[in-house]
Amino acid sequence: MTSTATGHRSFRHELFLYGSAEDLVEFVVPWARDGVAAEEPTLLLLRADAAQAVLHEVGPSPYLTVEPALAEPGHPPQHVSTASALLPSYSRVVHQEPVIAPSQWSDWRRLEAVLNLALRHYGTWAVCAYDQRALTADMVEDLWATHPLVGQDGDHRPNDRYQHPANFLVQRGYDQPDPIERTPPAVELVDPSAATARATVKWFSRHRLPDQVIDKLIFASHERSSTRSGTGPQLCCACGRRMAG
Repeated sequence: MTSTATGHRSFRHELFLYGSAEDLVEFVVPWARDGVAAEEPTLLLLRADAAQAVLHEVGPSPYLTVEPALAEPGHPPQHVSTASALLPSYSRVVHQEPVIAPSQWSDWRRLEAVLNLALRHYGTWAVCAYDQRALTADMVEDLWATHPLVGQDGDHRPNDRYQHPANFLVQRGYDQPDPIERTPPAVELVDPSAATARATVKWFSRHRLPDQVIDKLIFASHERSSTRSGTGPQLCCACGRRMAG
């Protein structure tokens, strides 16, 4: 197996498309073995059948953790804060992604693009494993466009179909700016980590906003920063309203 990512300590966001349960296990087993052999903390987020099959082949190890994969997509903005809390503890993470309904796909593809920015400060190799049978052709195209690496035929290669998040998000279009975005920002962050963005948003919210709203503001700040050249995320406040831009 070859790997373009081995030896580097920056965030690596990889796509793996599988066509059967056997394909998934065949991919994960050597990848997990390599992590254990290198004494790299490795997290497998898999559904029960795949987890059992992988553990049978790899065996227990202090460097291997297996947890259930997400059963439902949930709210994409929450995944940024969850991943930010999880990634510092692991060098490798593979996630067997849930089935995404077409009505949720617009937000989900934005999440995949934004993760390249929001998690860029972490030295984790993260693999998003999708069941190709549950994807449309347009969904597959979006996934290829939002993952810099692709796992295929036992290799881990740079993806020449990857698009910078700025290009991807702009091509997919934006709603018209809110009038509050035309006011001077209360704060502007320059290349913040997810933790810095979260702390700043929380401070300005004065703990009056629900966690779900805070997560959405953080998600929006990373998304906006990817489409603006020469400026960082901004937080605007007016008449009790807050907006990340």
